[in-house]
Amino acid sequence: MNKKTTITIDRDLLIKISRIARSRGLTLTNYMTNLLQKALEISTDSFCPLDLLTFLRLYKALTPLEPVPIPLELLLKMIDEIDVNKFREDARKIGHIVGDI
Repeated sequence: MNKKTTITIDRDLLIKISRIARSRGLTLTNYMTNLLQKALEISTDSFCPLDLLTFLRLYKALTPLEPVPIPLELLLKMIDEIDVNKFREDARKIGHIVGDI
């Protein structure tokens, strides 16, 4: 049996949350329960749910660039093995090709 608890939420915030819940086809209770369960799961993993907005904004900014995660050790090894002169030569060729398009 589920026990119910009442919490106080700012009215303007409640209106915004209710609109989001409705737009997703959920009741306010279901939507809030889902949010709280996810926040608890994140907190259990020793991460602060409040920090997620920063990561979401970073993700949105980087997504168009199609980043690929590379372990730092591998990246440093790749940098060490770059022939700088060959890299510059190839970059010039690419620049000329792109400039001709």
